[in-house]
Amino acid sequence: MQSEIIAERAYYLDGEPDSAVILFQLLRPDQPKNTYPRCRYRLMVSGKTEENEVSGVDSIDCIALCLAVAGSKIAGLNEAVYENKLRWEGSSGDGDIGLPTIENSPLTKQAYEEAQRWSSEQKSRPQRGPEA
Repeated sequence: MQSEIIAERAYYLDGEPDSAVILFQLLRPDQPKNTYPRCRYRLMVSGKTEENEVSGVDSIDCIALCLAVAGSKIAGLNEAVYENKLRWEGSSGDGDIGLPTIENSPLTKQAYEEAQRWSSEQKSRPQRGPEA
């Protein structure tokens, strides 16, 4: 059985609206028996397809988390590969991907900040060499 696409967005480079460089597809959530709901998303970038799955407490939670995870991936590509030139039909300007990211989603922001704080603490600890 093929997964049903419930939403889709094309991203193009600024000034080239007829040539999508990223296609984002959100697939219908699923809840296998005795497990949490899960939602899949698909990114098609430069002829390659990547599909990922996110679980949540209920179907709305897994959709919201899925959007934040996909948004973070697209925002990263926008910055690292496309020099903040990605646009979509409703773009308001530079860097606007129209999706939440892990860094700014109310569902994940606190956990993200705690992970950043922990990472900073680990980097500031003195490095210990091998014990003799």
